[in-house]
Amino acid sequence: MEVELLPKQMDFLTDTHKECALVSGIGFGKTTSGSLFVINETANYPRVPGLIVANTYTQLTSATLNNLQIS
Repeated sequence: MEVELLPKQMDFLTDTHKECALVSGIGFGKTTSGSLFVINETANYPRVPGLIVANTYTQLTSATLNNLQIS
């Protein structure tokens, strides 16, 4: 699958530091970047449990999980 990323999204997804954050305004692609990060980490570490959180249930179901297509 090919996904066109902005330079800052690519920087986030290829960062090798122990901790990394993508901080930006509305419409920048944080949800897409986060979704790609989750997919990649799940593929690399299939037996490690993870947690996806959001500020509200509405945000979680309408943005985050919808972007992952698992809602």
